[in-house]
Amino acid sequence: MTSIQLNDPYRQSLEDKATTLAKAFVSGNLGVTECVRQIVPVLRELELDRDKSLIVLFGVDSEFDGFPMGAVREHWNETALVREDEQRRECEDSYRADVLECCRYAIAKFEEDST
Repeated sequence: MTSIQLNDPYRQSLEDKATTLAKAFVSGNLGVTECVRQIVPVLRELELDRDKSLIVLFGVDSEFDGFPMGAVREHWNETALVREDEQRRECEDSYRADVLECCRYAIAKFEEDST
């Protein structure tokens, strides 16, 4: 994997975004799926997809790939949506503690980096 050198202001903006998302999850203002789907691309751009303390987020994101979210839901059958939503809630419940741990780690990591 080729490493891309990010300039400091851009790297800081990505770290700030990841921190904001992690804090929103920890405070209960962002759900598991929404957090993971938003924070994983940021962490990937920061090249943290191999950080052992964050790797769970990438796995959870992969697990949630098949769940209909956003505008795509308009094209799904209502019965199928009910079934998929229930499965997604079960997955969220099973991963919530792990995502919480990762988010707390990310907050500490990025706040430490910014000092």
